[in-house]
Amino acid sequence: MNFHPFNPRSKEISNFWAKISGPRAEDSNPECKVFISMIPPPGLPEVSITFADGTKKVMDPKLKAWAWEREIKDQQEKIDLGVLIKEMDSEKDEDISQYLKPPEKKDKSGAAKKK
Repeated sequence: MNFHPFNPRSKEISNFWAKISGPRAEDSNPECKVFISMIPPPGLPEVSITFADGTKKVMDPKLKAWAWEREIKDQQEKIDLGVLIKEMDSEKDEDISQYLKPPEKKDKSGAAKKK
């Protein structure tokens, strides 16, 4: 995040920073790293995020902090879905013949019938 704390255009970044640097946020995602740069007053505030998959996103400074949170959650859901799909693809090579065997026939007592 790049901003000047007394610049009126930095208000949403200050709000966002407060949310992501609190104990609750840190407990929920201890691997999250936040880097802050103070810039001279005429500079434009900026929030740029690098996600776990390497995707980078610069947040629109005209939006409110809650809109940034929504964008972050949406991106995280895409990442989670991508991981799930990769896991499913890797499992599809698994030997499924065990699931294709016909069930053993049982007699009335529930014991397996001998062939």
